[in-house]
Amino acid sequence: MKPSLLAVASFAIFSVNAVQAQPSQPAPPNPCSTKNKSALRAQLLKTPAADDAWSLTEVLLCGAKTPVNAAYLRRHMPPKIKVTSLDTDGKDEVSIAKVDAALIDSLFATGVANETELNISEDEIILRYWPNEACMNSRTLRYGKGTWRLAAIGDACD
Repeated sequence: MKPSLLAVASFAIFSVNAVQAQPSQPAPPNPCSTKNKSALRAQLLKTPAADDAWSLTEVLLCGAKTPVNAAYLRRHMPPKIKVTSLDTDGKDEVSIAKVDAALIDSLFATGVANETELNISEDEIILRYWPNEACMNSRTLRYGKGTWRLAAIGDACD
């Protein structure tokens, strides 16, 4: 049994409308592109120990999960770190987590960091990025004793 001309035409119109109803969206900005890395680094130029701030930021956003990078992060973290999670009800859940291999492994944002922003003060940098449309992750870096260290981590999802 062949479909009627009306049925074929109706399906074709539906198919065209379905495609038009979902316009393609451009990919979110990748903080690890050369251009975006340059822009992020430029924001850090006025911080104390700017090269140190950039190195830590770059490893968090763009560093591969390697033993060398994991050791670098461990050297720039306290033994325990503040973790804040904001749930869908808007309630903060704050805890202190032991810094271990699993926690360090979870900090690498390579390939998932989008829409990155930096909030910079004299001795603190808050790095925020969106791994997807519903969540935002943050990393707080603090300056003290001549170096930048990862002081807190956070996440929030809708």
